[in-house]
Amino acid sequence: MRVRVTVRVDMGSDRKAESLLESVTPDNVDIPRGMSIDVDRNDGTLLVSVEHDMEKLDTLTATVDEVMEHISLADRLLNDRDGD
Repeated sequence: MRVRVTVRVDMGSDRKAESLLESVTPDNVDIPRGMSIDVDRNDGTLLVSVEHDMEKLDTLTATVDEVMEHISLADRLLNDRDGD
């Protein structure tokens, strides 16, 4: 059995969602075997989906947490850069 977690993060603008998408996409290169991570955007919303085996639920949870930390950091950096 596989489990998919999808997180929707409202970024307020498509431009900001695109910038964050570009910021976190390179981090998806060294993921655990059998896991898939999809990051996309739609109308100012960043969409993050992580899928993994049910037996690896702890790994799935830790990965979602790490991706959210990366998004949070990238958001803070973009806000500092743009003066938001």
